[in-house]
Amino acid sequence: MSTYDVYIAGSMTGRKIQDILFERAETKALLSAYGLSWYDPAEGEGLEEQDSNAVVSNAFDFPKMESFVKKDLAAVAASRSVLNINGDMSSEGALWEMAFATYYRFIPVFLVAPLRVSGAKMTFTNVLATAMYGTLQEAVFALNEKLKESKSALS
Repeated sequence: MSTYDVYIAGSMTGRKIQDILFERAETKALLSAYGLSWYDPAEGEGLEEQDSNAVVSNAFDFPKMESFVKKDLAAVAASRSVLNINGDMSSEGALWEMAFATYYRFIPVFLVAPLRVSGAKMTFTNVLATAMYGTLQEAVFALNEKLKESKSALS
C-alpha cells in the first residue's frame, strides 16, 4: 500500500450519496491545492455507480464489513494524519479510525466540526482530537502546517 499525507474520514451511513461524493470531491481538491496526498475510503466502493439520491446503508454481511474495516485501518496505518470532514456527525467507523490514529499510530486527528468549535456539541472527541475547525479550508490549512512541521522535525 502507498503512503498518504491524509486519511479522509467522515460519516457516510444514512446519508445521500450525492452529499458524500460532493464533500469528498471538495476535500480532495483542497488537499491537492496544498500538494497533499490522500486516501479516501469511499473510492472503490461503487458509490459513483449508484443513484446519487440513494442513501448509504449499513446492511452489509460480516465478510463485507470486515473487508472494509481491514482496508480502512490499513490505510490509516499508511497515513500521516486523519481529517474527519464532518466531525459533528456521528459515525462509528470514523470514531474507530480516529481512535486507531490517536492511540496506535500517534498521528494528528483534525476535524471539521463547527458545532464542536462553538461549544454547541461537547463529547470525548472535543477533548481527544488534535484540533477542530469550523470550515474545511481552515482545517486543511492547519493540517498542512502541522504536516510541514512534523516533516521538518524529522529532518
